[in-house]
Amino acid sequence: MKEFKNKVALVIGGTSGIGNATANALLENGAIVHIVGRNVEKVTDMHNLIKHKVNISNTEEVKSLIKEIESLDNIDYLVNASGIFGPKPFLEHTMKIIIRI
Repeated sequence: MKEFKNKVALVIGGTSGIGNATANALLENGAIVHIVGRNVEKVTDMHNLIKHKVNISNTEEVKSLIKEIESLDNIDYLVNASGIFGPKPFLEHTMKIIIRI
């Protein structure tokens, strides 16, 4: 059963570790997955996988990613597995916090 068929997921930090495992599970279950990472070359190309090479500590690269994301019709799932995370709710994070690290 493909419970995520035609659903769109954005996985920040999807090139390794938990993010990559999550991206693979979503792909196996029918999702269209956008992964974001600094080293997307290490991830094998797959059907329904879109790679975004982005260093999330670089403001210009993040701005470019935002433009790409805004062009999507929708995003059904967001996974933050980047390894850059402060102890506060996700929506309260700002670029100031990310760049400081």
